[in-house]
Amino acid sequence: EPFFTTKEVGRGTGLGLSTVFGVVRQSGGEMQIQSAPGEGTAVQISFPIADQPESPPPLAQATPEGGVAEALTVLLVEDDPDVRSTIALLLEREGHHVLQASGPAQARAQLAEH
Repeated sequence: EPFFTTKEVGRGTGLGLSTVFGVVRQSGGEMQIQSAPGEGTAVQISFPIADQPESPPPLAQATPEGGVAEALTVLLVEDDPDVRSTIALLLEREGHHVLQASGPAQARAQLAEH
């Protein structure tokens, strides 16, 4: 049951494990779950070994300072503040200017302003 959750109403949809299973299966992997009430749950995920590409993908041109050659302005829309700040930090470290929004309304306001 993909929507099963032990959380109280409004505290989660229960789709996390279902989403993980979908990604694992789509990637040709396997997932094994062992669970015992009062003891916990162990999840083991295995993926097939990837074939080596004939040539490595091209890398972005790096500047001497370690950033990318062209700084971009990025509109980052993410409702989870921890995830949003982490992604913004990573993008800023790469030299990009990051506009942040927690949802569609803020995103539209950011677009109108910039």
